[in-house]
Amino acid sequence: MRQVQHKQLSRDIISMMDPNQIPQNTGQYDYILNAPTPKKANFFSGGKNGGKKQTILYSIIFVLVIVTIFVVVLSVFISANKKDYTLYKKILDEQTEIIRITDLGYAKARSASIKNYATSIKSITTSEKTDTLAYLKGAGIKIDEKVLASKKDTNNDKTLTAAEQANQYDEKLTLVLNTLVISYQKDIKTLGTDVSTKTERALINTLQVNAKVIANTPKTQ
Repeated sequence: MRQVQHKQLSRDIISMMDPNQIPQNTGQYDYILNAPTPKKANFFSGGKNGGKKQTILYSIIFVLVIVTIFVVVLSVFISANKKDYTLYKKILDEQTEIIRITDLGYAKARSASIKNYATSIKSITTSEKTDTLAYLKGAGIKIDEKVLASKKDTNNDKTLTAAEQANQYDEKLTLVLNTLVISYQKDIKTLGTDVSTKTERALINTLQVNAKVIANTPKTQ
């Protein structure tokens, strides 16, 4: 009886409505067929998992930026504090050339005093070269001793050859040695402005003391 009453009430309501207001599509499956297509959530959307993914991405980017900055700062710091051994290498070359010329001079000089002068310089410089090589090797600097020994200033050879032919060998030998020693001593004096270890300080002290000894070595009797 109640169902009949409900149906009758529904008919009365529909009959009272404006025909234009009555829905045209009354299919019972319209809500399924006409349902809006759900949007695909992308990585950056604020959906359920989007927020977590976004947080992870930002965290990775942040870490990469920090690591990059750290590497750059560390590289700059290492470069700024890297020891420059250029002058020590130059001094080593000078020691090698002085020793080479003293060997030539001792073999060809006529004056005993010049021979003694060459011998004294060689003795001191050979010891210094040993100390300089030890210091550079201890600092991790690779030195090819064969290449080092093969180096020579051919201008000095030409000067001594011409002097020998002109019977002026002793005088020119003294001049060549003095020129080499003066240049060598100037370089030694510039050391000590950037000392990083006790070993380096000890080497500098030795070189500077020996420079004074060489300066006071008599050239003639």
